[in-house]
Amino acid sequence: MGVVKEAMLQAEDNRRWALEVLAEAEVLGVCEAHGEYYQGTEEVEEAYKLANRKITAGEGPFAPNERREATDAIKAAYEEHNFIADCPSCVRMMEKD
Repeated sequence: MGVVKEAMLQAEDNRRWALEVLAEAEVLGVCEAHGEYYQGTEEVEEAYKLANRKITAGEGPFAPNERREATDAIKAAYEEHNFIADCPSCVRMMEKD
C-alpha cells in the first residue's frame, strides 16, 4: 500500500474513533435511523476526558504519546458536527411533508 493511501486510511480511522468518542461522551448525538451526527448535550471537555481514559487503557488508534493527535482529531470532528441541531436526513424528511 502506498504511503499516501496509508495516511488517508489512518486519518479516516482517527476521525471515526473521534466521532465514536464524541458520541459515547454525549457531546454529539447519533440518529438511530440514519447514523448521522448532530449536537449532543455535553461539553467537548467530556470527550477529551473520555479519550484520555481510553488512550491510557490502550483503546483506539492512538498511543499514549499521541494524545495531542487524539485531541486534534476530536476537535476537528466536533467542529464539523457541533452546530447541526438535528439529524439532517430527518430534517429533510420532515420538510417534505
